[in-house]
Amino acid sequence: MAKRIANADDLLGIRARARLIELGDLSREGVELALSEHLETTATEAEIASFVGRAEEAAHCAVILSANVCTAALRALAFGLATAPLVRVKASRRDPVLAELLAGELPSVELVYTLAEATANLHLGDELHAYGSDATLSALAPHAAELGLTLKGHGTGFGLAVIEADDPVEGSALALARAIVPFDGRGCLSPRLAFVAGDAARGHAFAVSLNASLERAGQDVPRGPLSDEERAELRLFLRTSELLGEIWEGPNHLIALDASAEAVTPAPAHRGISVVSASSADISRLLTPWRAFVTAIGSQKRGGPLACAASRVAPFARTSTLAAMQRPPFDGPVDLRRLDGQLTGTNTRSR
Repeated sequence: MAKRIANADDLLGIRARARLIELGDLSREGVELALSEHLETTATEAEIASFVGRAEEAAHCAVILSANVCTAALRALAFGLATAPLVRVKASRRDPVLAELLAGELPSVELVYTLAEATANLHLGDELHAYGSDATLSALAPHAAELGLTLKGHGTGFGLAVIEADDPVEGSALALARAIVPFDGRGCLSPRLAFVAGDAARGHAFAVSLNASLERAGQDVPRGPLSDEERAELRLFLRTSELLGEIWEGPNHLIALDASAEAVTPAPAHRGISVVSASSADISRLLTPWRAFVTAIGSQKRGGPLACAASRVAPFARTSTLAAMQRPPFDGPVDLRRLDGQLTGTNTRSR
């Protein structure tokens, strides 16, 4: 099924592209990038075994989807089907495309349109898988508790990039740009914060190189249109960042550099990123306020001081190379933070 959607010549792939382009969240090029390169089509047997092993069995499962990432329905529904033989899915009203296409092809997936329909006939011990904002998860929690459901909530997270002292600046900037562009930075794996080892001059050099890489990437894959609210969010972040350091703003991205941070704030989505000069000794202080919200940690190589320090603070975050941050193994939900039954959201907004 995923291979058909990824294929631009298959009827399902044609339908998916046409509808996602019509929605207008991503540019035409952004839609093609998402479907052709980031839809899971090459899972290994070992990954599938891990994927199924992470699920707990239930008689019924309901899945509530968000619209942050246009391909997310595939993995979310697969995890629902690993949990129960029949899954009801409530798609996002703003982006129901893949959920509707998959439900139309899979008899074990039932598409519904309200929370009441999704949870109808669910009983004690059944599971409710919810993806969305903190507000969505908070609203669902009392309902799930009243029905005796196991709520597995995946709130908004963000990706963290670390650039070690011996990493090449230009190569690392190029790899990070490639991780920022997919889904316009709206996914929970999308890097919105980068720690760069070294002094202020190295942090500046990295930001300059990242700006050039994002400029080139934006020519190939332009950012989708922004709503008034999203533009206001980016402008507020820009004005705040100008007071603390330097900023680079292109037609498709925004970079903020703080070379001597006392605290950090991840950038908003929409291809925004905060770059911070930091040592491994700084990581605990800077990252601890955000530890529950770090979904992914990307680095050029494993075992570097910054990467290890970040993983100690956020042990449940996925770890990968920078280039693979948006291509996680098909070994379970994208979000592996082990907070089942609790809210896993963050106060960094993502639609």
